[in-house]
Amino acid sequence: MKNIGAYFQCYKNPKATYYCLENFRRHYPDSTIVLVSDNGYNYTELANYFRCIYIHDTVSSRYIYTIDDVKNGSHIESMNHLINRVKQAFMLCNEEYIMWLEDDVRVNRQITDEFRYDLNGFCPNSIFPHAIQNLSNKYPNLERKNYVFTGHGGSVYRRTALLESFENKNCVDDLLVNWLQYGFYEMAQDLLFSTLLILNNKTIGPYNGHGDCSGEDTHFSVQHQYKKYYT
Repeated sequence: MKNIGAYFQCYKNPKATYYCLENFRRHYPDSTIVLVSDNGYNYTELANYFRCIYIHDTVSSRYIYTIDDVKNGSHIESMNHLINRVKQAFMLCNEEYIMWLEDDVRVNRQITDEFRYDLNGFCPNSIFPHAIQNLSNKYPNLERKNYVFTGHGGSVYRRTALLESFENKNCVDDLLVNWLQYGFYEMAQDLLFSTLLILNNKTIGPYNGHGDCSGEDTHFSVQHQYKKYYT
């Protein structure tokens, strides 16, 4: 199975951060991990212990913005900062596939499935059909069909696919400015990144063994929404 890197944005939940890193490192001992403190605690010692590349950012970039945030435009600078942060981190990884770690991710074992998409992960939800229809008026390459999205904790991005999509600055700016006009509501990182990938002719789909579960379940290779160590 391919080796995979990891991107991990943390804040002020050190116990959950520790156990997420411990579980990932147990199964991927030689992978690149980029650990980013989102204006949170200083995790230098933890990063050294788990052999992470560490970035301490004094500017916060949330993953979710309310409709009011999007209406007043306060999301734009922050999302652009997040995109630049992710670009920097992904460019520090040698691996072509990078897992998106979060404090509520538990890695139970190595992923044995092949990655068949540019973004691989549990994807029970679809982009709103009316948003796809509205987007297709500007992006003629977009088919009017069902598009699933993912990109949350435990998802695995193909590094070059996401970096290439970020380079399409016109598309990034269009989504940030016209999000509500296209028929979306709140802006979440996973939905934004998925939509950006789709508009750049990239693919999204599941991999076997990734799912949401709040308690320990070793049927999954990688769990999201694992809240045992939340305080």
